[in-house]
Amino acid sequence: MPIVNIVIMVLGFILLAFMPIIYIFNPFKWRFIKRSREDEALNKSIELYNKATKESIELYNKATKESVELYNKATKESVELYSKGRETLSRFVDYVEKMEDFGNIDPFTRYNYGWIAGVPIFTVYSALEGLRLVEEGNFFEKNEQDIDACIFSYFREKKGFCLSRMEEFPSIHASYCALNATKSVVDKRCEQRLTYKNAVDKLTPRRVDTVLSFLHECGGNPSQLIVDNPHEKEITTINVLHNTSRLLWNLDREEELFKIIEKDRLIKFLKDCFSGYGFTGAPNDGRVSVEATYFALRILEILPQINFIKSTERTEIATFLHSCWQGDGFSSDPERAATLNHTFFTLLSYGLIDKGMSLDWSKMLEFVQSCKSGLGFGSRQGLEATGHATRCAVQILDYLKSRNLVDESLISERKEEMARFFKGSLAYFEPGSS
Repeated sequence: MPIVNIVIMVLGFILLAFMPIIYIFNPFKWRFIKRSREDEALNKSIELYNKATKESIELYNKATKESVELYNKATKESVELYSKGRETLSRFVDYVEKMEDFGNIDPFTRYNYGWIAGVPIFTVYSALEGLRLVEEGNFFEKNEQDIDACIFSYFREKKGFCLSRMEEFPSIHASYCALNATKSVVDKRCEQRLTYKNAVDKLTPRRVDTVLSFLHECGGNPSQLIVDNPHEKEITTINVLHNTSRLLWNLDREEELFKIIEKDRLIKFLKDCFSGYGFTGAPNDGRVSVEATYFALRILEILPQINFIKSTERTEIATFLHSCWQGDGFSSDPERAATLNHTFFTLLSYGLIDKGMSLDWSKMLEFVQSCKSGLGFGSRQGLEATGHATRCAVQILDYLKSRNLVDESLISERKEEMARFFKGSLAYFEPGSS
């Protein structure tokens, strides 16, 4: 064998022997692997980037869509509020202009309820009853439909009557005022019961039955006898019981009270409020007052079967009432100033306990006249005129006239002014009332 072939074979064997080493240490091979890994990492990064970009776009689109929806909603609400505000402002300007016709100077403070909420139902009730008391019969004939619509505007379907048109939840106080406002329309002297028949004729059976159902709802509280509004955290008071019993009395349904409140619990509550000479507003109130005493006496008058006051205690009540005489009018208690409201409550309370009074009636007349404010009356001298205080002034003057303690010409002089004031109280709602 030639030497050349042997050399080639030897070199071949040597090359084969070093092939693994050459493979391992081949720089081109490692450069290829590195490039492959870099390409793989790059592809993965691109994939992650694309995924993140896609998710970001989706989140952005979602956020943009929600932002647009919120913006549209806010814009719509803003437009509605703006329109509502413009409407309210327009109505209020119209109201102020009307007030000038009726001589009322300060419409902002009259109701103490917030002018933006409109006239509360107790102002409507006071105005309508006041107009009846000053014998403005033509007003009711001319404005019957407007008055009915005004009263209906406080009613909430399947709920009852609310204190204002802006409120959502009804109350016993509002229902009491609505029924009395209705009675003012049908009863020329506001002295008789409204009766269920008259109530359903004016308010419809559905509304009256809703009020009765609402009373049962207000009395369905195991911890309290009855509350004015079951949606609020309230306690039972003499005032709420008075409004409830008077409301039922107006409908010839006073016995219904014992279906709402257990008779024994009611008697216990009233006894817990009785101090021996007067009543407090609630068992733990601690302050005997004229208004609480009046409300309690009216309840006992309506429900004579639970009247527990003895003859000697009636004398004590009369003594307490007299202690509230301030020389010209009556106050809530001996430590406070006289007001028209409490003077009226006291006069009625004396009648409920069948006791006479020895007073300087001329001083009372002077007190009533001193409370005059514009066309109406404030609860005491220097205060803004309100419908309730003006109605009390009318009723006090009526009381004095019925006992020949005041000249009728004085009342006649005031009738036209007071009628204009009461109409002015309704002018915000009833453009036709002027």
